[in-house]
Amino acid sequence: MADVAVAVLRVVTEIRNVAERIKENDRQARRLSDRVTAIEPPVIAVKKGSKMSSSESLHRLLFAVEEIRNFLEGYARTTNFNRALKRKANADSFAKLSVMLTEGMQALQLDIAVDAWATEDASDRLDDLENMMDIMERMESNRTDNHAEVMGVLKALRQDERTELTGWVEIDYDKDLDFGGSTLLGSGGFGEVRTAKWNGADVAVKHLLTGGLQRDCIRSLRKEIRLHSSLHFEFVAALYAASTIAPHLCLVVELASGGSLQHYLYSTTVPLAHALQTAFLYDVARGMSFLHAKGILHRDLKSANVLMFANSRLKLCDFGLSKVKTDLSSRSTHGAVGTTQWMSPEEMDESPANELTDVYSFGVLCFEVATRTEPFKGKRPAQVIGAVLYRNERPQLPQGASASPDVVPLMEHCWKEDPKERPEGFEPVVVTLANVVSRVGDPRHHGATAMRGSSSSGPNVYGDASSVAPSMARLTVGGEGEASGLTDSASQPAGADTGTSADERNALLPALSSSGRVFSALGRKSSRRAAKGTGGEHIFAPSADLPIASEGPLPSTGSSRLKKKLSKMFGQTLSTRGKHEEEELLNERSDQLDLEVAKELHVRAEDLRNQGKYNEAAQLYLRATGIWENILGRDDPLVATALNNRAGLLSSEGKYTEAERLYARAHAIYEKSFGSEHPHVATALNNWALLLSKQGKCWEADPLYLRAIEIGEKALGPDHPDLGTWLNNRAVLLDKQLPAFRRLN
Repeated sequence: MADVAVAVLRVVTEIRNVAERIKENDRQARRLSDRVTAIEPPVIAVKKGSKMSSSESLHRLLFAVEEIRNFLEGYARTTNFNRALKRKANADSFAKLSVMLTEGMQALQLDIAVDAWATEDASDRLDDLENMMDIMERMESNRTDNHAEVMGVLKALRQDERTELTGWVEIDYDKDLDFGGSTLLGSGGFGEVRTAKWNGADVAVKHLLTGGLQRDCIRSLRKEIRLHSSLHFEFVAALYAASTIAPHLCLVVELASGGSLQHYLYSTTVPLAHALQTAFLYDVARGMSFLHAKGILHRDLKSANVLMFANSRLKLCDFGLSKVKTDLSSRSTHGAVGTTQWMSPEEMDESPANELTDVYSFGVLCFEVATRTEPFKGKRPAQVIGAVLYRNERPQLPQGASASPDVVPLMEHCWKEDPKERPEGFEPVVVTLANVVSRVGDPRHHGATAMRGSSSSGPNVYGDASSVAPSMARLTVGGEGEASGLTDSASQPAGADTGTSADERNALLPALSSSGRVFSALGRKSSRRAAKGTGGEHIFAPSADLPIASEGPLPSTGSSRLKKKLSKMFGQTLSTRGKHEEEELLNERSDQLDLEVAKELHVRAEDLRNQGKYNEAAQLYLRATGIWENILGRDDPLVATALNNRAGLLSSEGKYTEAERLYARAHAIYEKSFGSEHPHVATALNNWALLLSKQGKCWEADPLYLRAIEIGEKALGPDHPDLGTWLNNRAVLLDKQLPAFRRLN
């Protein structure tokens, strides 16, 4: 067996050497070589006897690597022209060899992840295709003897390019976009933005200048588009589609009903209310925190790149496109004027961008919001660089400016000259602004506290429910538009201000031990009741192995303001009682406080979800669900709401099977609680259908949409906005994914 292992290792070395000789069109070859190289350590372990394997498995792996070596040796000998001519056949061979390698690895039980290979292969094919087109275009321009053949191959490659791109978000510019009645929204150094219709929905189309644009810039743009199109977050503008084939280079993005934040701020000198200043900045900070959590830098954060939607909600746009912008702006007559004013000193000194350079730009954005004026207005870029880089100057607050006392110190903290003195990323900025918004409120939604906002409307294409905004009493929109409301009564909106500060609300939340147990401030009566029959200290939720109560020591009741809140809740004054009496009173009302804790857990889970902290949010959703199930029963509507929100979180993470199970259960609970014709049931069906659409299960999704629409027409009436949303979602499904079904009907 050791001899076979040695043979495998020898062939692996030969494959690596062959791959290094392939200079052009090499992405697929090098990727295959890297995958083969990954088997070296476990095969060495087999050779040494520290890992067991059968002779048959080793021989199967040896056969796979020999096939790969033989193919790559022949591939390395072919000319660029022949590689381009046989691109499809070669791509098929690469795919088959990857499958063969996978089977060999599985036979040997090698612990190597292959889940990401499909995405990698698609990306590699596109990169190699672009390289081939570069080579063929150079050959075509040189007018070689086989010019006609080169032109034929180039034409085929261009057609293949469109086919490969269709798997991402590529559209046909001439066929898919309708510019009838289009309006110019703005223009700049790298193009213009116009309104258009796409799949019957209003969108914004950002046209990019293409004159003299190099293919490496287009390649960079495509990578950014692939990344951006996968992002779905309440404070990030959605990218729906793109055209990246000359001469039409454009992005199809969510249409902002309120235009840019810059337009809103600079349109008047009337001071902005302090509460609105912090609310605006809170939206931006949450969007930036999400991008940084995904490893994405904005690089051009300013009010012009923040869009305003319904209810004055803000979303980030134009992030991560710095290379494309630089290339395009350098070819225009406008240059890059304007960005310098938001640029950090280290960027001016040609240091690379990082998270803290975005924090600096956020500080300048704070100045814009607080003063409604342009930073360094009237100064040329060279003057701004001199002021910031050499004299450590910052924009000066105008005389009499009504800047929020909460914004000014944050602004000054963010634009410190030394990056180490700035906030360490956007998480502390989000926390700071969350506390302020909790204290002063958000005037955009009448008394709602921090983190309570709804997504704007817009076309829903990718299966996420960002366009869904149910308006029923206990169902309001969450981070992805699912029913996520949480109220004590039909009259209290989700997240309504209860008169407590953030610290007081946190005091009601359970404390986590290092093991993940929840030590609840519920009182011993509830804990003993829940523990009955478990035979142990932990109390487990009916649907998840999650401890929700404990016989641990009772936490302090917190601040005097919290005592007032509890006094109001219980109708007595705790401050006049002794410690023993306080504990007895809490025990008598344990269930009521339990529900309060669950509500706060749910609120915090929504907060974490809005920040992109999915793992932490999932844990809190589970705990809230466990408490509700324990007190209210498994079939209570609040349980369904929590299940629905957990499902949305799982969907965001691509865990579709788990999400579908939760959506189905939430639907069943709503139907049992309210009857089959209730709007809550319709909302649940819509969310479930969106998940199925996201997975491409169109034929399963369509009946759910139809049922939701049927319920909505009866219960809400023909003119209700929720019904319009569900109709739109089904129309998108039919238009993009069920053309055959649409023709039959």
